[in-house]
Amino acid sequence: YPTDTIYGLGCDARNTKAKKNIYAIKGRAASKQLSVIMANITMVKRYLIVGKKEEQLLGKIWPGPVSVILRVKKTKEARAVFNGAATGMARVPKNGFARSLSKMLGAPIVSTSANLSGEKPFSDPKKIVSHFTLKRVMPTIIVDGGILKKTKASTIIDLSHFPDTRIVRRGVGIKVVQKYL
Repeated sequence: YPTDTIYGLGCDARNTKAKKNIYAIKGRAASKQLSVIMANITMVKRYLIVGKKEEQLLGKIWPGPVSVILRVKKTKEARAVFNGAATGMARVPKNGFARSLSKMLGAPIVSTSANLSGEKPFSDPKKIVSHFTLKRVMPTIIVDGGILKKTKASTIIDLSHFPDTRIVRRGVGIKVVQKYL
């Protein structure tokens, strides 16, 4: 499915079997965490610990191409989404389709680049089809949002020890992050 940066592979982040399929399609180690897209900050607060100051910051950078690492709530549902990890990475993208998908589901959706691990991500859905066909693995559904504008990956910031923050990856959205951090 299209996001505001590249095409992503996704599924209901609460569904363990579906997440195993994502790992298999990507050839990604199960020990590596998957990021998620959420419809809005309200949904983020259901799964991740967001203080008032973090919420103010997120209100300035979202929706947009910035992924944020926060501490996971100690609820059964939150632990299921983030595979029992202490921290999780989420984004509220600018792309309306991705947000709507999460909103319609009423839950986070996995958001990992539509490629095999270690390979270049795609912005053209036709290339995704031919790439995965050659590898003999295929996502169940491909949402064709057209060719996306070539861009860098999203910026990732770690707010899990707020107010101590760390930029993990500089990408699209870095100027907004630097303005408010």
